[in-house]
Amino acid sequence: MDRLETREILSKLHEASGISGRESMVGEQMKELLAGCYDEFFIDTLGNYFFVKKGKGTKKIMLSAHMDEIGFLVSDIWDDGYVSFVPVGMHEPCLILNQVLTIHTNSGEVEGVVGMAPVHQGQHDYGNITYKDMRLDVGTNTREETISLGIRPGNMIVNERGYRILNEHVFSGKAVDNRAGCTAAVGVMRMLKGKETEYDVYCCGSVMEEMGVKGSGPAAELINPDIAICFDVCFGATGKEMDANNRRNYLGEGPVIMLYDWNNSSCLGNIVPVDLAEELVNTAEGGNIPYQIGVTMNCGTDAALISLSGTGVKTAGIGIPNRYMHSAVGTVDLDDVCNASCLIARWIQNQK
Repeated sequence: MDRLETREILSKLHEASGISGRESMVGEQMKELLAGCYDEFFIDTLGNYFFVKKGKGTKKIMLSAHMDEIGFLVSDIWDDGYVSFVPVGMHEPCLILNQVLTIHTNSGEVEGVVGMAPVHQGQHDYGNITYKDMRLDVGTNTREETISLGIRPGNMIVNERGYRILNEHVFSGKAVDNRAGCTAAVGVMRMLKGKETEYDVYCCGSVMEEMGVKGSGPAAELINPDIAICFDVCFGATGKEMDANNRRNYLGEGPVIMLYDWNNSSCLGNIVPVDLAEELVNTAEGGNIPYQIGVTMNCGTDAALISLSGTGVKTAGIGIPNRYMHSAVGTVDLDDVCNASCLIARWIQNQK
């Protein structure tokens, strides 16, 4: 893996749309990118995608990366043609204003803009914007006209914004959470292509993480792994200031071995067993792979439910520092994504 290949994978995964419960386009893109890298493939009841590389022994390693991005669902259509929508996943409402959104209908994609009355008219308190204040304008004037475009309640809505490359190595876009993690998982499987491994490797594109970490637990129950690695983004520091709740992790300084993550609101979290943490650190240092250590609050991941599956699974999170998480301009360093793949591919090959 190198920066160019990482960019190619991430850009293709980023172009696929897939909010929680609507991840199939992302899964199919992963399948295309992994052609020739797996021995078995299947999809479970919830829509988790599994790519299996058979090893020499009987033990199993699970690689998990959630495929879903945050987005919206159409909730209603107004008499004057505007579309109401509700969030899927955690959003800050003010970040949606003045954005272009894409509605996925059975007959194709429809673009619209999110606007509000001009500040001159004094109709809104712009400091306290809620979804009740917002409407998606698809260029129609009546409910019937909007319906004629194929728009229905329940249609998926995603941010329209394409990706940008900043300073040659930084990737910014709407769905780096968690297409960056999916890219790292794809990278591992590509690096293991044609190589013998002691363990079976189950690469899982999991579903519905943004809706309360719903897909990874059943996925782990199904395959019953001995060890698991969860790829996801983590908070990327935006300055040099101290944060009482999080160890500072910076873009470009390597993937993050997430020793601890905890989400107060959901009471979900993971603590990496000491021996597994030491293995990952030793692997990074032995391979001259840059890495960081993560100790984080308010950021639960799939690792929480994977670790609790069956009779318990040793689970580690590998974080990719991400500035501006859960926005249309999530930002990661391609080298961190690439090094996440290199770290875990090397670690898997060291397993005996």
